[in-house]
Amino acid sequence: MTRYIFISFFVLVGILLFSLATLQKIQPEPPYFLRFDERAFNHQTQLNLEVQSSVEPTPGQLTTLEKDLKAIWAHLNYIYESNYLKPGKDRFTERFYQSLAEAYPGQLSGSVKRQDLSHHVIIKNWSRDGLACQLIDSAAVFQYHLPAGDSIQTEASIAMALYFQGDNWRLDALKIINEKPFNP
Repeated sequence: MTRYIFISFFVLVGILLFSLATLQKIQPEPPYFLRFDERAFNHQTQLNLEVQSSVEPTPGQLTTLEKDLKAIWAHLNYIYESNYLKPGKDRFTERFYQSLAEAYPGQLSGSVKRQDLSHHVIIKNWSRDGLACQLIDSAAVFQYHLPAGDSIQTEASIAMALYFQGDNWRLDALKIINEKPFNP
């Protein structure tokens, strides 16, 4: 008699677990190479590349770097405006993304919008394996759109470190050396 009670108990637990497993809808996030990055696709900026490294990148590597730098700036501008990190997580290294996430106060709305107009990028160091580079953005021009309707243009010098991970370049470090407004 107790054997039948134990068997019926295990059958009921099995049926319960099976029904819970079939009720759960799993919608996996598509892999990186199948996602379309609309923000990066619609981002327009002027980017001039100059190589001052002892190791010269190939033209194909420079094209990939230019495309990925534009995408990185598109996501940095979006984070600046909305303070929402998740859409740009594939454009940053895990360490950089973790440091952003630690300082994350939550999503904002109605804040200042930033648009990068042009960049003069000087590649200072290109690794022999083509997986790391350090660069200086010596003349980055930004336009800030304030909530009141005004806009301000600034010029900045920015140091950046990038790593090639997966299929694209990812930002690992960024330091704004100086940023000054243009004279009105």
